[in-house]
Amino acid sequence: MKAKIQWDVSFLALVRPVYTLVFAHWLGFTWISAILDALGWANALLLLAGWFLLSLGFAFWRLEYGRREEFEGMEIQVREPKVTFGGMHYNFDKDDLGDSVFCQIFFMQLSALLVPFETSVHMCMGHDGERASEEDEHARTCEGMMKQETNHGQCQLLYSRGAEDKVGYPSGWRQLWKTVILTVFPLPLRQAFVAWLEAGFIAMTSLIATMPSLYDRLFAEPKWVFAWHLTEESEHCWDSVPDMLHRCPRSVRIVMWIATWHLLPLQMGPLALLEGLAYGRHALLKSPSTFCWSFFMWAVFLPNFFMYSEACTLLHIVCGLRPSDAAYHRTKTAFHTHIFAPYKSQFKVTHFQNPQEHLRSRTSSLKSAAFQVVAGIRLRNAATAVGRVRKQVYSQTIQSLKAGGMTMAEIQHAGLDFGSNDELVTDTRLKDE
Repeated sequence: MKAKIQWDVSFLALVRPVYTLVFAHWLGFTWISAILDALGWANALLLLAGWFLLSLGFAFWRLEYGRREEFEGMEIQVREPKVTFGGMHYNFDKDDLGDSVFCQIFFMQLSALLVPFETSVHMCMGHDGERASEEDEHARTCEGMMKQETNHGQCQLLYSRGAEDKVGYPSGWRQLWKTVILTVFPLPLRQAFVAWLEAGFIAMTSLIATMPSLYDRLFAEPKWVFAWHLTEESEHCWDSVPDMLHRCPRSVRIVMWIATWHLLPLQMGPLALLEGLAYGRHALLKSPSTFCWSFFMWAVFLPNFFMYSEACTLLHIVCGLRPSDAAYHRTKTAFHTHIFAPYKSQFKVTHFQNPQEHLRSRTSSLKSAAFQVVAGIRLRNAATAVGRVRKQVYSQTIQSLKAGGMTMAEIQHAGLDFGSNDELVTDTRLKDE
């Protein structure tokens, strides 16, 4: 998709998302009222509790949650297309949105959220200084993570851009999520949101890994985007979630987990339905089987995925449990073998990471005062290297987006003009270390 797109960057871009959001809330509360009237409060709460307990049981079975201090971890590989992200295709067909149209619409909504989320992850995690000072003062260790998250952000931006151009999906969703995540959320809440979503990726990847054939029925073209993205999530979430839990207070994580009981059902329920009918109506009418399967996946799969995701995130970010190393390796193997394999030849590996050492060192209570002084000196020395690496990564991201047909104004509107913002490339976060 090389053609340039004239984006509506005015306030009017928010109109469709806002009135859809208002209508979705009304529709959701109407459904809840009807269910409560039919079952009664007591029966509805018992049904919900039983459903959630089953989801907790499945989470324990699938991911083997437990209280583990030490962990094996795994090598994290950072990949990017051989032709750059701007050179890849992001072609949607409004007449063919796969077998599960409502699920595909949900993933478009998720992509709009991921654009600001992915590009802000490494900025709010706050361990770049430690990674550089403890492992290498040239910041090569944290460079891989910066590169990976900015890769995810720019790819999801181009994916969302394709959906907006070919399907008519509102660009205002990206604008709305950018404002909420980068402006409205204070740093602790942003960190809690990162922890919740990264832990949710563990749930998502483990569920798909249980039934790899489900991937092709959930996602429409361009399928390579989430095949690549989720494969990398299956490799690095074992590290990113514990990393965040060291920085974010449990009380804030609890608040975020409770809030997602409103956010996620809204996105998977009334929003997916309304936007599926609005932007996926041509695909829904492609065949009776597509229509029936899409409604089945919306009514059965998405609600159960929501429960499973909330069960996993409760255990991980609230209770402090974590999946076993064997569970992580099973998910990674399934993605490499069944999902990413068809697209592997299109990518090259640019970085290898083994970042677990900085987490192990944080749990040690044996650090002497002399060690802390030396570490402080190394941290200050590392700050310059981290800032230099950030500038390089941001510059590469901007060049890749320009190769995909975006202008600098569009990049700035999307929030990915890192290199032009001195505040982003200086190490203000390192002061908290």
